[in-house]
Amino acid sequence: MALNGLLSPACRDINARQATTAEWLRIYKLNRSQGGYMDFLKALFGDSALTFDQLASAIQEHNGKAENKEKQIKIGNIGDGSYVSSDKFKAKETELATANTTIKNLQGEIKKWDGVDVETLRTAAANWETKYTQDTAKIRTDSAVEIALMRAKAKNPKAARALLDESKIKLDGGKVLGLDDQLEALKKSDAYLFDVEAPAGADPAAGGFTPPAGGAPKGSEFNFGFTTLKDMPKQ
Repeated sequence: MALNGLLSPACRDINARQATTAEWLRIYKLNRSQGGYMDFLKALFGDSALTFDQLASAIQEHNGKAENKEKQIKIGNIGDGSYVSSDKFKAKETELATANTTIKNLQGEIKKWDGVDVETLRTAAANWETKYTQDTAKIRTDSAVEIALMRAKAKNPKAARALLDESKIKLDGGKVLGLDDQLEALKKSDAYLFDVEAPAGADPAAGGFTPPAGGAPKGSEFNFGFTTLKDMPKQ
């Protein structure tokens, strides 16, 4: 019986050397004493000794039964690295199935892009990026101008802002350039637009000078050389 196709290289080597039943039993007993790794062969051997050909025939008969579809017996040499545990094999099967699913999904995504002009997409993306940058800069500039007008105590921020040349206002990192100078100039040219504190000694209502405390100055303090007129005699 040509059964070499069912056996591992190590087992084929034993078969080629016409291994005796005693040698098979020795291997069986050794593995059994080391942890029962070959207990699955009990059903094949039973209480009898088998030759190599009888063992191979028993394995083939066992594997051919429908009830043993999930309990196939395959003999191999673990030491040569050709054996893979069922857990590892199933893990690899799962990994392969996942990879195949991923590939199919990617192929489906690629098909969605059939006929699409990549350069057009790149241009559109660049345009959107530019628009986003400009819009963000405008929002930051608007906020900076509004905050600056509030700090300058503008009575009517909208009216004061209309007099600013916003084309000269630029953002440089976290700084706003060209705004402070314009506000200072505007405070001087259109001071009525701002709540400016009156200088010390000024009359806020009339805009005149407020005399110092202590009343009017004495006559000796202001001597203009006038002589007092006497009463004229009655005629």
